[in-house]
Amino acid sequence: MRAAIIETARRLILIGIAENERDFELRKSAIANLGRVNGEKSLAVLISTLDSSPEFELQKQAVSAIGRRPKDEAVPILIRTARSNPRVELRKLAIQILGRIGDERAVAFFNELLASNQRATSARTNTGENMSALTWRTEDPSTSRQAVNFLRDEAFESRLTSLRDVAMELLNVVDCLREHHT
Repeated sequence: MRAAIIETARRLILIGIAENERDFELRKSAIANLGRVNGEKSLAVLISTLDSSPEFELQKQAVSAIGRRPKDEAVPILIRTARSNPRVELRKLAIQILGRIGDERAVAFFNELLASNQRATSARTNTGENMSALTWRTEDPSTSRQAVNFLRDEAFESRLTSLRDVAMELLNVVDCLREHHT
């Protein structure tokens, strides 16, 4: 009974610090420790920090803490983070943690991500070749401008580079998983 009361008090204190503390390092420490604390509220605080904190270091700590949770809780959140978080660093961290967890859902996600990367690379190459051919075959300056703009699309190049980085990380994770299972 006493242990349960102490654990509840510990959880409530950590949640309060993680949500409200002004001291950055203390807040970061509380978030890290929430990864070891059971309960829906502690998980909700970690998800909220990941999704809405303006502080990258706190988001990073939240991803790591989520990775310490039971895998039934952690894996779906980490896959969502790896799939759609706007920060490449957080996506990479989520992928690394998923690789350490080694869950079947993570392996399925890795396969999906690798297939997506291959399709994106192929589409970019094919479309780029088609646009270049179109530019050479036409005298219309607007078509040439469209082709040049498409080939210089820095946002697309950035996304493609991020996908390549993630794919390389995935290959490393898959290799580690294979070694671990043999």
